Amino acid sequence: MTNKIKLSALAIFILGLFSFGVFTGCSDDNNPINPAILKDSYLRVIHSSANAPNVDVYANGTKVLSNVPYQTGSSYLKVTEGSYNIKVTPANDTTGVIVATLNLAGDNKYTVIAPGSVANLQNNVIVALDTNSNTPTSGNFKLRAIHGFETAAVDVHVSQTNNFTPDASTRVVPSFPFRGITPYLELPAGTYYVNITLPEEFTKLIPTDFMLTGANGNIFTAVASGYNVITPGSGPVLNGYQDN
Repeated sequence: MTNKIKLSALAIFILGLFSFGVFTGCSDDNNPINPAILKDSYLRVIHSSANAPNVDVYANGTKVLSNVPYQTGSSYLKVTEGSYNIKVTPANDTTGVIVATLNLAGDNKYTVIAPGSVANLQNNVIVALDTNSNTPTSGNFKLRAIHGFETAAVDVHVSQTNNFTPDASTRVVPSFPFRGITPYLELPAGTYYVNITLPEEFTKLIPTDFMLTGANGNIFTAVASGYNVITPGSGPVLNGYQDN
């Protein structure tokens, strides 16, 4: 399958959190948590800030990952429900560009994305609830999009023809805002090509269509990354991540 579902260094980050014991339920003296009733959550992390340097990741003050590059993501990893304090800094720096508390409820799946320009990461963080990604009807697969490209709204186009010309018939999501998350769209299994345009325009923002092959029962999330259509290498780009 041409689209690459990336299992990267951030997977080590999550595993590192587990190893350091930060994936445990929070409690206090007045409201103790009984470990016997804690449930599992599932967490995936995607780094999509095009102009961010490599980063270090801290969990509860402990560095658990060093020198993570742009455009990497993790698979879902099972963690115990609870609250987690995460800080992301430029590599070899202690200044947090993202400082966040994640509250993960039991029996739920989450995707956390750091999109856009490095200057705005703290305000741009996206937390998507993936629990409603139910199994597709037999013979179909599901696809949703997350707008992590720091620009105005875009139209999302999908076709079964490579190098297609966008028009009103290929547009599946109009005026899709930055940090937006679409519902899952159910499609017949097969190969599809995805691109984006500015609203009501039909000039592709990505030179090469993003190809995704959905087999029977697959569930995917396509994430647009980047922050500037003018600066080479800054975006937008599309990547696919399998949700099941």
